Order: sequence, then structure tokens, then C-alpha cells
Amino acid sequence: MTDGPDADVPLPEDVDAVRTALVEWYEDDHRAYRWRETTDPYQILVSEVMSQQTQLDRVVEPWEAFLDEWPTVESLAAADRADVVGFWTDHSLGYNNRAKYLHEAARQVVQEFDSAFPETPTGLQELMGVGPYTANAVASFAFDNGDAVVDTNVKRVLYRAFAEIHDTDNPQYEEVANALMPDGQSRVWNNAVMELGGVACQKTPRCDEESCPWREGGHAYQTGDFTAPDVPTQPEFEGSRRQFRGRVIG
Repeated sequence: MTDGPDADVPLPEDVDAVRTALVEWYEDDHRAYRWRETTDPYQILVSEVMSQQTQLDRVVEPWEAFLDEWPTVESLAAADRADVVGFWTDHSLGYNNRAKYLHEAARQVVQEFDSAFPETPTGLQELMGVGPYTANAVASFAFDNGDAVVDTNVKRVLYRAFAEIHDTDNPQYEEVANALMPDGQSRVWNNAVMELGGVACQKTPRCDEESCPWREGGHAYQTGDFTAPDVPTQPEFEGSRRQFRGRVIG
């Protein structure tokens, strides 16, 4: 590890190599979701609100149906709120307040911003129901203008690979994530690190199966200890190099 912007922030020795490995891994092969193929902030905001505490595969059909019904921010702003909430309920998308906030955010964009979304995380947080995480996601994926996006999956990745930060709420997660992210590349970087947490560094890791680009230098892979802030006990896995490695080291 080397010192980052703060002496207490642990970073890999060769940050550029770490960045390149992750971006190349992501660009070589990743899950294809239509919201990853657009820079439309409205479509991206809808996907982000729908995917809160929901697996991405379950969002595909509702997201497409929602945009068929309300294809633009103007059409959503003009919709009856009861219809939006009804759609949310019919598609089992979780708390109805999310639908209400999304509808109100659309109205704000139309009425207060002349139908043009704010392009910064700070500006996006002026919209109803948009917190720091969602604001960074929309700013990154729509405008390539966000900070590092840090959720539970990203914390797990950083903990296992580099940081070993034990407090889930420790601000070092954000510091490490932002120090790792290449300048001006928040779109590809945030997509890549979130993909890593979603397919390779799940609670039960799939390092070899998904060719994790950080496995050889990662603390967890080297030691066989795959606990994390959201994985307090060692996950079980069979038939991989990880299991053998962990037994040898142990």
C-alpha cells in the first residue's frame, strides 16, 4: 500500500495498473443493460431509483415498461401521480414513496430547470428523493461528471482488495474510492467497480470464475479471508483455487 491523499488512506502501490486492469476487464465483457448504453439522465435516474435494494435483472422489464408509458421527463411530469404509484405497486418495485419522489423530481426538472437536468452531484441533489449516491450515479453515467459511487457492493470490493476498513460508515471508503477513480472517467469507472461487486466480488466470491482483475494482488485472494463489512463470517465455496489457497495459508 502507498499513502493516498491522506496518510491513513491505504492504496495499492501501482494505482495506474489497478485502474487499467479494472477498466479493461469491464470493457472486455460485462452485463448488458440498456441504461448502460444511454447518457439520457432521465432514463438513468429511473433505473437508479428502481434498482435501490433490487437486483438489476429484476429491473429490466419494469424499466422498459415505465419508459414505454412515460418516455420523457416531460411526460412523467405531466402524469397523474396515482398512475405512477400504481405502476410501482403493480411491478413490485418497493416503497411507493420512491415513485412519488421520482414523479416530483420530474416535475422539478421541467418547472425549475426548463427540462434540463442538473449536471453535477450537488445540483442533482436538489431534486426530490435524490441523495448523494443517486446524484453521483446520474452525474457519472449521464454526464461523466460524478464522484466515486460507494454502496455496499463497492465497500465489499474495496475491503477485500485494498482497504481493510472495519467500520461500515468509515469515510475512508469514499476517500479510497475517489483516489482510485481516474480523473474524468467516472462513467466507466463507476460502472466497472459496481460490476465487479455484482458479478465477481459477491458475498460468495467468484474470483476465478469471473477472472477478477484484482485477485492476484488482493488481500482476500492472497489470504483466503473473504469476510467483509456485509459478510461477517467466511463464505463457503467449493472446488476453486481460493478454497485450496485458504486451506494452505490457514
